[in-house]
Amino acid sequence: MPLQDKDVLKGAPPPPESFAETMPVVKKFVKPDMHVVSSDGAQAIKKAVRTIKNVPHAVVVHKRKDYAHVVRIPMSTLTKKMRERVALLPTTNSRTFRMKAGGNMSEYTFSAVKRNLCRMNLRRSTTRASLNMLSASWLTKNVGLVGVVKAIKIYQDAITDEIAPVDAFTSTAWLKHNEPMA
Repeated sequence: MPLQDKDVLKGAPPPPESFAETMPVVKKFVKPDMHVVSSDGAQAIKKAVRTIKNVPHAVVVHKRKDYAHVVRIPMSTLTKKMRERVALLPTTNSRTFRMKAGGNMSEYTFSAVKRNLCRMNLRRSTTRASLNMLSASWLTKNVGLVGVVKAIKIYQDAITDEIAPVDAFTSTAWLKHNEPMA
């Protein structure tokens, strides 16, 4: 949930969040026995989460280039209701619940996209960087052969009777809004 904008000097780091501005957001969105909070090292968020009982809190430290990592939360620290909820997840065993901690969903997305770019050997390729980024992002959301087949179908539906076959591999005109963004 974005907080109010603040003015800072050019190049200066953003000021830390205050407890007063984070507490209403935490109260509104974090429910006991339902959520695990994951944040960066902001003290205001830690303090706000501590005011709500039965909410585990995982932390990453951006200063140490730690943007997202897997944390293991002991099942013994979770409430009965939370244990029942996480027992259904594939990352849970009898002793721990595993989850990916991080302070920002966009960090997850870019981390996964960068990993896919590495797998496709396209990290240093800049000739079609935007297309590479889009394809890596697609594969992040649509993993496996089913995702590839779905992408091919969308591509074929978009270019059929729209682009001459000789231009099919060079034209980017088909990259219009073909799929609802979720």
